[in-house]
Amino acid sequence: MERYCDFCKKLYSHTKDIHSHPEFVVRMFNSANMGYFKNAELNDEYAKLLYTGKSGATLKPITASIRSTAPANFDVHAIRFFFYEHIKNTDIITILNKFSIPSSLKADFNVLTYALAEEFILYCKHDENDEYETVAQLYEKILINPVFIDDEEIHKKHSTYEKLLLTQIGSICPCCNKNLLFTQKGTNIKINYSMIPIFPTSTTTYEKSEMEKLMTEPIDKYSFSNILVLCYPCAINYQESSGIQKINTFIKLKQIKDNIKKKQCEIKLLNSLELNQNLSKIISKLKEKKVNIINNLRIYKIDEKIVTFDDGSTMTLNDNVVFNPSTIQDKIKDDLDLIDITKTYILTKYEHIKAQLLLLDDEEIGFFDEIKDQIHRAYQIIRLKSSNKSEIISELSNWILTQLFGPIDASKYAMEGNIIVSFFIQNCEVFEA
Repeated sequence: MERYCDFCKKLYSHTKDIHSHPEFVVRMFNSANMGYFKNAELNDEYAKLLYTGKSGATLKPITASIRSTAPANFDVHAIRFFFYEHIKNTDIITILNKFSIPSSLKADFNVLTYALAEEFILYCKHDENDEYETVAQLYEKILINPVFIDDEEIHKKHSTYEKLLLTQIGSICPCCNKNLLFTQKGTNIKINYSMIPIFPTSTTTYEKSEMEKLMTEPIDKYSFSNILVLCYPCAINYQESSGIQKINTFIKLKQIKDNIKKKQCEIKLLNSLELNQNLSKIISKLKEKKVNIINNLRIYKIDEKIVTFDDGSTMTLNDNVVFNPSTIQDKIKDDLDLIDITKTYILTKYEHIKAQLLLLDDEEIGFFDEIKDQIHRAYQIIRLKSSNKSEIISELSNWILTQLFGPIDASKYAMEGNIIVSFFIQNCEVFEA
């Protein structure tokens, strides 16, 4: 039978977005969720030996130790997608000739990529001395009976899914926070990441029954609503897990997906006319009501910088805290979800809020500075009661809204209140780096 190294050499010169022989090997194995290379660099020396087929004078086949890391069930579509994305379809005739596929057969790139995927699976399942079908035989069989063939538009859609999913998570693995992209020779290229179904393609009866308590099993496991992009180690760990571990990871991945959906809904709401009108209403009431930090913070009195609470405790306001301009990451730090939504609020609404506050400041000189001072002092008081950034934002928001609308109606403007607080985070009245 043809050796794996010869299979690689016939294809490599027809690849795109692949930068080295070992990268081609590593990414091919990773597309099949083979665990052997899950922590490998793209210039892995052992992958280089597999490509050349030799270690000194010794032949280097796919060994039993590599085959032992194969998943229980290969996903032929995922492997096919690797070849579909990284083999030049314009070179199909040359590739067919290299694999001795008769010229009398129709040249079909879809069929070729499935034949390559099926051949690679055979390499992973069998010793190279075994007899099994060649690429040419697989190509003819699939051409006659195209049981695997998906419409090309489906794969274009999956490619779009991949880009959208990467954008949604900022090209960071949502499970371990590792970067999923790195730059080589000025080009962003993939490293070890996989698109995986949240509700797995293979489950035990117990796993399935537990998962179905949280979501209905999707008919199409690779629909957009059921897939996430994870780094390869996290993907393989999920796919190879079982029992309670698999169920717990499923719950975590479902929560991640739900959070992404929630964020998309919030972004849609951020662009609504009603939200802008509500923000304008709040800003107008800030001037009308003249917020006062004594209200709603359980403060009995403020004597210069000494604050006395209604329980008798006291604190000193520190006007010497330096709020230097710094990034949101520096101010919030460890809460990635809070960083993300705060940045979204700031990017979409900061200029809108600032413009309206400055207009009111033109009408009443010093209004903007007075509001900033009140917010800053309120923050100083609230942070004594809690160090949790999310709780501080919620408390500040509730304090502002309760003064403006009363305790009953305050909850109607919860999102708008958080946006107002985010403005003052960016403006350095809330949180120091």
